[in-house]
Amino acid sequence: MGKTTTRTRRTTSEVAAAEEYDHRESDDEEDEDEEDLDGESDDEDVITVNFDFCDAQEEDFHGLKALLTGYCDGDEYACSDLCDLLIRQNAVGTVMKTEDDSENVLGMTSVVSLAYYKGEKCVKDIKKYLLGKVPAKEKKAFEKILNDDATGLLINERIINVPQDAGQPLIEGVFDEIGWAAKDEKTAELRKSYEFKNYILVSTLFEEDTEDVEQVGKKRKKGQPKKQRIFPRLEEEILLEHSKSAFFWRGKQNEENDIADFRPHRCCMVVDAKAISAFRKDVKDLFKDFE
Repeated sequence: MGKTTTRTRRTTSEVAAAEEYDHRESDDEEDEDEEDLDGESDDEDVITVNFDFCDAQEEDFHGLKALLTGYCDGDEYACSDLCDLLIRQNAVGTVMKTEDDSENVLGMTSVVSLAYYKGEKCVKDIKKYLLGKVPAKEKKAFEKILNDDATGLLINERIINVPQDAGQPLIEGVFDEIGWAAKDEKTAELRKSYEFKNYILVSTLFEEDTEDVEQVGKKRKKGQPKKQRIFPRLEEEILLEHSKSAFFWRGKQNEENDIADFRPHRCCMVVDAKAISAFRKDVKDLFKDFE
């Protein structure tokens, strides 16, 4: 069943997440499990967790801050200002929580107009951070998009152990709301601020530690094996496929989220708004496999 949030235009759905815990105590028990007539292990516990998707509220400030503190990969920026902005921008944006815990924010997807909020310190800090990462030969073109009146910063953050299929309702919700806001916001200036031509998204990924950071994102030489990449949020891997440009850099280590033999990297991608329809279709198709 869907749930109605404080804004009557949006309904939300529940995502069931199953986590399987292995309780094998010995090799003998494993052998016995394999011999079960039904072919299934009897020692699996399935935990179903229902999630709420709702508008950001004042009570979410600390949860959002915990989620977004590392957005600039440990570099200092006006995180509190960004959280305040996301809360007061009530036309677009969704936070994700569990049904039984309304205090902890597990995820957030929203979009910020870089032109409309250009005076906000958080926007200035994020733009400065990204301009410090873009390769010199791409800086002029990227800066032009960064300062364009119709560019949106797509913010898509979740804690690492949230089920992957939570990405679909978050992506569907934010782009539905952008369309509504462009028609329904109270002032012409606000409506126009949601008429995006390009989106910028900063993603976190993990890549095999087989080459120097300077080689990240460059074309492979002929015959060179393709390195494995892991995107904690699968929809961002799809968005990268639809992007018209992207650049990468080595991220900072985070022991809590490290993956053996992989190193954290960041990716900034630029996506033409015309590609969003195909992106949404691909996301929907991807998560059919999770049903």
